[in-house]
Amino acid sequence: SRLVKDVEMIKPYLATFVPMLQETLTDPVAEVQRESAKAFGILEQVMPEYSRMKTSPWLFDKLRHGDEGQQTGAALALAEVLMQMDKTRSAEFIQELVAGAME
Repeated sequence: SRLVKDVEMIKPYLATFVPMLQETLTDPVAEVQRESAKAFGILEQVMPEYSRMKTSPWLFDKLRHGDEGQQTGAALALAEVLMQMDKTRSAEFIQELVAGAME
């Protein structure tokens, strides 16, 4: 999960590669979806503030309002995010997942 030793080095490139990750979550090849989902988990692990401010809200939106492919990709990514999340935050995260499932 540590492809870059200094996370600050990748911050200027987030605007470029995060949309690519978002797009690959709906790739027809399951392995591509899985690896993209893992990348969202790594973002949570190494840049939790960015993940919570930018990528997690996008994932929740796709889970609630996306088409079937987007919902599947978002669910995979949110599972990876939850695995990497600080355990104190994960309880809030699970409540948000449950609330989203009820909509």
